[in-house]
Amino acid sequence: MYQLSTLFLLRILSIALAFSVNVAILKSLDLKEMGAYYVMATVAYFGNAIFFVGLDFSFQKKIQKISVIKTIDYLELNRYITKTYPLGVLATLSLSIAISLLSNNIHWLSISLACALLCGFTYLTTFFRNILLIAGDKIGVSLSYFFEQASKLGLVIGFILYGLNSAVEIILVLSLSAFITAVYGFIRVKIYLKNSNKIQVYSNTGADYKKIIIPTGISGVLNWAQLQGYRPIIGGFLGKPEVVGSVGFLTMLGGAITSAVFSVMAQYWVPRQFSSGGVDTKIILKKTMYAIIALALMAYPTTFIFIRAISIEQFNGMEYLVSVGVIVEGCNYIIGLLGSHSNITNGSYLKSAISSICGLVVITFILIMFNTSNMIDPLTVGLSLALSQIVSVIILFYLVFKK
Repeated sequence: MYQLSTLFLLRILSIALAFSVNVAILKSLDLKEMGAYYVMATVAYFGNAIFFVGLDFSFQKKIQKISVIKTIDYLELNRYITKTYPLGVLATLSLSIAISLLSNNIHWLSISLACALLCGFTYLTTFFRNILLIAGDKIGVSLSYFFEQASKLGLVIGFILYGLNSAVEIILVLSLSAFITAVYGFIRVKIYLKNSNKIQVYSNTGADYKKIIIPTGISGVLNWAQLQGYRPIIGGFLGKPEVVGSVGFLTMLGGAITSAVFSVMAQYWVPRQFSSGGVDTKIILKKTMYAIIALALMAYPTTFIFIRAISIEQFNGMEYLVSVGVIVEGCNYIIGLLGSHSNITNGSYLKSAISSICGLVVITFILIMFNTSNMIDPLTVGLSLALSQIVSVIILFYLVFKK
């Protein structure tokens, strides 16, 4: 009971810090810069999705036993990071440069470097956090989230006081925060897990790329296109960055709440899912769906009060977007659980790609229809995001469990 109370306290503090960070960013940027900020964050996420997500799944499969043996081969671990990290950062840098040049942005170099740094350091943060999660270090995982948000808040406020007021500067500050959190994660792993006396092989084989990394990367790219592809299109090509800023900020709040709740639950559910060999996946999914519904219902009235309490009236009438954020992030968590189930049971990772294609088709069709009628606004974008995610989850659930 004491440990559970401590975990919830840390997550509540993390949520409060996350809200404070985003309010501070909102207060320092106008809606146009806010839209640019979310476009850059989207590019960084794309780099993570196309390269790092598949690598992470493959690595998790190789270290499933650390929750029992409490050891890891640090020499091999360092080799693995050295081989994979630079390639992912270079891929993100190349993508950022291409998008910036296509958009005729004169600040293409600073934008590209900022996106690449955020992508790379975020991967390292997630990498070490997942090791702690699989190893069963619940307090370590919660402290990782807490330090991440605390460092973000301190750095953002500090730089705002020195005149920080652009999207590029915000991204660079968040990159520094991710680096600090990654360092903490590495130190915590060193404390929690002993060095293995036996040589472990973490490097990826051709079979790993064929079966896990490439299919997961494809799925990640499709998921990115489905949930975040609208940002550079609507914010850049259609010239409506204020729509991207509004949808991005409010759905992010809903996603932050959902992520905070599920990060605590994951510390119990993920080890249970792995230890049961996937047998308990359906039970965990049922609890997850109940939690999503409850959070989505509570989000609207809470946001109504929150928006007025901190005087951000430009979002009046858009409170529903926080519930959309809950649904989107909750569905992402379900997709992750189903992906882990496939990982455990040696299922095909192409199923996630198929479900993402279906979700992409749904959101593309809806947004084209609304754009034709000149109805691209926060409501239509939010509706498109929620419906496409629900469709993706339903199809993936069917593909994973069909006999």
